[in-house]
Amino acid sequence: MTEAALREAGVARVGDLLTVPRATLAGAVGRATDALVRLARGEDVRLVEPDRDARSYGEEGTFGRDVRDDAVVRRAILGHAEAVARRLRKDGVRARVVVVKWKLADRLGGGRFPLVTRRTTLGAATDDGKTLADAALALWEAHRPARAIRLVGVAAAGIGDAREPQLALFADPAASRRAALNRALDALVARWGAETVVRGGARPAKGLTTRLKPGE
Repeated sequence: MTEAALREAGVARVGDLLTVPRATLAGAVGRATDALVRLARGEDVRLVEPDRDARSYGEEGTFGRDVRDDAVVRRAILGHAEAVARRLRKDGVRARVVVVKWKLADRLGGGRFPLVTRRTTLGAATDDGKTLADAALALWEAHRPARAIRLVGVAAAGIGDAREPQLALFADPAASRRAALNRALDALVARWGAETVVRGGARPAKGLTTRLKPGE
C-alpha cells in the first residue's frame, strides 16, 4: 500500500522524497512522511545488526554550546566509552562493534541537525573501556568534521555473553591488568558513584547533558 501511494505521489526513487512537496507526501503516507524524509537525508541512527536479537549499549551527550574544540569532544568520547563499558560488565556481556555518532551544528530547520554515524568491528569482543575508547577515538580522528558539533555519542553492539571463552584475555598480561583495574573501578563506582574515579581525560565536559539510548 505504501509503495503504491508513493508512486502515485510521484516518488519512484529515494531522492524523490526530497523534491516532492511535503503536502503531497503527507497526503500519500500520512504520519510516515517525516520518517521517510529523514531516511532520504541519511538521518538514520539505527544500528545495522546481523542478529536482530542482539542488543546495543549506548550513551550520548549534548553540549551546552556548539563545540569545535577537539579536546572537549575527545574527553566526552572517553567518558561515554567508560560508561558503556561499565554497563557491559554489569550485565556480564561483551561487544564486538563500536559506533560513534555526532550531530553537526548546522541547523536543517524544525529542530533538526545533520547526523553522522561511523562504526568499526573489533578483533575480539570486549567489556574494557580503554579498548572501546581507543576504537571510538580512532573513528572520530578518521572522520571528524571541520565544523562545530552539538552532540556526540558512543555505542557498543554485536553483544555476546562474557562467559564465552576469550583466550586473548589470558594470553595478554596488559589485558589481565586492565580487567583487574576494571573490577576495582566498578567496585568504587558502585559504592561512591560514577564521578568518584575516572581514567585520565575521561571526565565529562562541563555543561554536557548526557542520556542513555533507549531500547537497550
